Amino acid sequence: MDSYDAVIIGGGTTGAAAALRLHQLAPDARVLLIEQSASFDRRPEPTSELQGLYLCRALRQWNHLARHQLPHHGARFWFHDEDVLRIQNATELGTRAQPRFPSFLLREDVACEHLLSQAQALGTEILRPATVLDLELEACDSRVHVEVDGVRRTIAARWVLDASGRRALLGRKLGLLEPERSHPMAALTARWTGDLDLDGAHFAPDTDFSRASLVARRLCSNSFVGFGYSVNCLALGDGEMEVTLVWDKRVLDLHREPDLVDAYTAFLSGLPALRQLLQQAEMARGELRFLPQVAFRARRVAGQGWALLGTAAGYLDHSLGASADQGVSTVECSTDLVARQLGGEAVGEALERYNRAFQKGFDRQMHARFHDRSLIAGDFDLCWPLFLIDRSLFVLCDLLPASCSASGARRRPPWSGPFNGLRALLLRALNRRFLQLAKNRMWTGNYGRHNHGLRLHYQADSAGSALVSLAHGLTGWALREFEDLGLVAQRLWAWGVRGQRSLPEGNDLDTLPEGIDVQR
Repeated sequence: MDSYDAVIIGGGTTGAAAALRLHQLAPDARVLLIEQSASFDRRPEPTSELQGLYLCRALRQWNHLARHQLPHHGARFWFHDEDVLRIQNATELGTRAQPRFPSFLLREDVACEHLLSQAQALGTEILRPATVLDLELEACDSRVHVEVDGVRRTIAARWVLDASGRRALLGRKLGLLEPERSHPMAALTARWTGDLDLDGAHFAPDTDFSRASLVARRLCSNSFVGFGYSVNCLALGDGEMEVTLVWDKRVLDLHREPDLVDAYTAFLSGLPALRQLLQQAEMARGELRFLPQVAFRARRVAGQGWALLGTAAGYLDHSLGASADQGVSTVECSTDLVARQLGGEAVGEALERYNRAFQKGFDRQMHARFHDRSLIAGDFDLCWPLFLIDRSLFVLCDLLPASCSASGARRRPPWSGPFNGLRALLLRALNRRFLQLAKNRMWTGNYGRHNHGLRLHYQADSAGSALVSLAHGLTGWALREFEDLGLVAQRLWAWGVRGQRSLPEGNDLDTLPEGIDVQR
């Protein structure tokens, strides 16, 4: 029976990065990586600035990223109402210029193959394709049963690191996974091929639209947002794009449709700006992927001799870089624990601190950035102040401190620590307040009234620009509060004199007097 210091399950970006990092921290460690697929899917994986820093500084991947991957020009949001008949009329919120910190739109198949080849060159043994049949976990003395080319093998491991993504083999084996029901989102994803260049001649001839931005819009994470949903478009290169429809199951019931392909294409066609983008493209039939529950978490992410990496530890959303940041932190924290234990150090207390910090950070991020945010994001006037405040605090609390470290990451989970505690309290309070503002705007018919014809660009990637954006966002919040005084008066007058009015998006105040029933 073969014996290894660490066995990594999953050869995606997270698993390969963990193998590389282990060789840096513990050069003498015997590492085995098990990957079930013979080839990786052709899918985009956007990095956050934190993940970009980690790839460049800790893993030394600048050359590959510059030669074979697309740059990422930040998040960009598109808002619409009944007056938006083409994308040039949609209200736009996005970066003014290319980000200061590196981030990329990774082609998963290309990036993973390159990282695996580098890990193998450093000494990682790779079993591929191989299927994990069973796991027997003991404290620093586990057994992994695999099947390779029809032959069953048993492998001994001091540490088992699960980087199997949403399959979460180890988390399911231990019964640790639970759905995040306070974030009731479902998703449909497909790949499209065609002319998808948002800055192409048929979209942006010599007009104000073409001159409005100094970045390539197609290289952004483009999100077409509305009340309770978001359509996220990510470039793959070579005229391909992945288009993901994410919706709140309390608002839309697309997950109950008998034909998901028809439901998906009909919904996209119902948005004129998005229909314009996709009119010269074709969907790759047979590739539609459905996630009935997007968000989940593991109640515990590490123990004596095992750890969960990346999405295997939990998932919230690709938007705002939450998934990428979690991947970086779990790789850095887990490989550090493994290297310390292999060096003879006791890591029991460090494991418990890591578990507590991860759960606390996951809860903070859930309620500060994602809970009920889909009910707010369909209104530009509410979205931009909240986004600028959130983005500025991310730069000040996470990005700038990480940029000062040698590895581009700090060995602690996202949103942990006292400063992030204060940040989470502020954003959680803002989420609740903005949700009430959204209800008042819905009731009075003002929800989304400026979703056409406006362009707002931001640049928050240094201390100075982040403080300016923070001030801008706080000013926007103050303006929304001032406007709400008039809306409250209008609402009181309507109740007393004119009776009830209906909400947009088909909601009826006869059954929902305060708007949508929000779970707490």
